[in-house]
Amino acid sequence: MSARRPNFLTGNPLDRRDDLRQDEDAFDRVLAEASHRIVPVRHAENLVQGEDPVHATFVGGERARELLTDVPTVALLGEADESLYWLADVDEDTGARLELDHGARFASLRSVSALLAPGAGAILVQARALSHFHRTHRYCGRCGNALVSRGLGSWRRCPENACRHMAFPRTDPAIIVRLAHDVRCLLVRQPGWRPRQFATVAGFVEPGESLRSRRRSASTPCACTTIRPSRGPSRAPS
Repeated sequence: MSARRPNFLTGNPLDRRDDLRQDEDAFDRVLAEASHRIVPVRHAENLVQGEDPVHATFVGGERARELLTDVPTVALLGEADESLYWLADVDEDTGARLELDHGARFASLRSVSALLAPGAGAILVQARALSHFHRTHRYCGRCGNALVSRGLGSWRRCPENACRHMAFPRTDPAIIVRLAHDVRCLLVRQPGWRPRQFATVAGFVEPGESLRSRRRSASTPCACTTIRPSRGPSRAPS
């Protein structure tokens, strides 16, 4: 039996540094004092190098400080090896310069995730998720005013002279199911995927639905057969 392969998008090594996120004056202080590494994101794609394996590309040195002051959307990801890691949501021109300077390319995580080292992939996931949050929460859903980044990019808030509504990144519950028969496992694919790319059955948990109920409802259309009672932890509905 082969060794179990790791989940390439887990094992995030970063200390989230909640103490800095709660300090409204922390940015100016750490900008001058700390060592920084930038995790660039452009249109939901991450900066990587190589083909197999693929390496996450982080930007350090003076260029990192320039990006922290020049890029409109930055967010603290955490700290590791005495460096602070930041998301920088870059535009087309900045992204093109980074690709040229580092001999790298922007790629979707779906296309490279299995080729990344555990830990590095988790950092890229975190950066992409925060980038998506900031791009989709520019305005207040209550009063329409522009939201302002707070907590070193960990959340956003409506201005003091408006409704002061707070917005946080969403965590949508989802399930992944292994449909097994003897020693075989059922895999699925979508028409637009590259050749020989498959996945296990998965689905988002709907409001009022438990994880166990979602396992059955997501599995039945794919399997076209009777599903025996599933094994797994019980959980209250969402």
